[in-house]
Amino acid sequence: MWMTAKWQGARVGDAAAIRDSATAGATPGPLAVLALDVEFTHLEPVCAATTKAQHGRPARSRRPPSISAATWVAVVDRFGTAPPPLKSYISLPSELAVDATESTAVELDGAAEGPEGARCRVVGGVRAAALRGAPSLAAVRQQVLSLMRAGGCRVLVGHGIGKDLQSLGIEEEADLRAHGIQTFDTMSFPKFQGRGGLSKTLAVLAEEFLDGRRIQRATHDPEEDARAAIDLYVRHVDYEYMVEYETRRVLSRAAAAAAAAGDPDDEEDGEMADP
Repeated sequence: MWMTAKWQGARVGDAAAIRDSATAGATPGPLAVLALDVEFTHLEPVCAATTKAQHGRPARSRRPPSISAATWVAVVDRFGTAPPPLKSYISLPSELAVDATESTAVELDGAAEGPEGARCRVVGGVRAAALRGAPSLAAVRQQVLSLMRAGGCRVLVGHGIGKDLQSLGIEEEADLRAHGIQTFDTMSFPKFQGRGGLSKTLAVLAEEFLDGRRIQRATHDPEEDARAAIDLYVRHVDYEYMVEYETRRVLSRAAAAAAAAGDPDDEEDGEMADP
């Protein structure tokens, strides 16, 4: 439901182009490839009034719609730097005020999802207590964008990266591609998919492709998940396309040298070999 067509881009043919983007020109810097993961706090409206009976029979209670807010983010590099370049909690939206009498309840006004005046309770994900004093979503979003742009990021990896970017209010075209940053989603890369193109969980991929690594055993930590995603990319995507990339680069240089030498035959061969 979160994924839209524009996020289904990590196909086999695209992976080589993404690698080219990360390694073109000067030697890639330490932040050329980054991985991002976001964790959420899940809330559920609580009806203040008791359900009234209709026509003499009790009304069926319906499960209220859940609300998910991005509340914990991590960005890691491909070298496993500790602490990571960025890891931060995110405060709940300003329209959600924590109830002082109940740590798991919040007041929800009409500006947020849900009925006006309803109270909500945390039903899963990051606990509300961890978010006290955390920076706002806008502040953390700016930190993420500044890190990528200032660090020369060329590839941003994630598992379900579209959902995470959307939750932070980051647009792929305007905020990333316009600044030369491509995205790679481990969910939609064919090598990491199951039968019929079904996506696998990150925990399954980590155990299958990262030497039996086990993650998410107790709770979800965005740093742990981001490290798994970037290790999948570095070990199985970069490596898989390394020979192709190096071959294309050698042929391209040979074609350029032939063109500079004025040898039309070699130039023609080089152009055919390096589409």
